[in-house]
Amino acid sequence: MTDSSQVARFLEERLNEFTARSGEIEDRLHHPLVAESSEQAVDLAVDEALAGAADDDVISREICQFRAALGRIEHRSY
Repeated sequence: MTDSSQVARFLEERLNEFTARSGEIEDRLHHPLVAESSEQAVDLAVDEALAGAADDDVISREICQFRAALGRIEHRSY
């Protein structure tokens, strides 16, 4: 069976990925729109999809679960 330090490393890597992804979504949602209307339509469609992901808090829930799992490993309460 895999030891807890390997699992913790894996969880930390995933936590970093999800944290970075969350930041990218937030940055993308707060960018100014491009002046050309056809590009603006695409930007708005992408922003709408990202806003749906942000509203669902899927990434935030995953981040919380990774942190909770790392806490359990740290305190050996798994």
